[in-house]
Amino acid sequence: MSKMQMKKNKGFISVEAAFVSTIIMLMIVFSLYAIIYILNTAAMREYMYGTIYSLPLVEKDSYVKQASDKDALKGAIMWCDEYDMSGVLKNGVATMWGFFDMHGLTKVNCQTEYDVCTDRIRRWQFIDDISEKTIGE
Repeated sequence: MSKMQMKKNKGFISVEAAFVSTIIMLMIVFSLYAIIYILNTAAMREYMYGTIYSLPLVEKDSYVKQASDKDALKGAIMWCDEYDMSGVLKNGVATMWGFFDMHGLTKVNCQTEYDVCTDRIRRWQFIDDISEKTIGE
């Protein structure tokens, strides 16, 4: 190889490295954005399911309205332009839904039934096996 050909090829590796490093940086930023999006969705869903599965036996409406406060997820939602939650109790079903905007609106919702039977089951799970104590003694 002559000296002329060596000078001619000089510098191509830096152009290729700049191109490849740009692609790698874009992939890292996109992956970070995807991870934050998944974390936001999971945080909102976890909070809403925790709220509707821990409904008190009395004053259920005020509990859901208070839990839907905008500051409830203040530290958990990241890189979000805006988010909002609300909930309703109707016909034995507790439903909550939330929206957050990370360069596109995302809706998260959850629901469960509530009535006397599910409230008794929940109390039994928290208090312990009350049927054995009443029958066995």
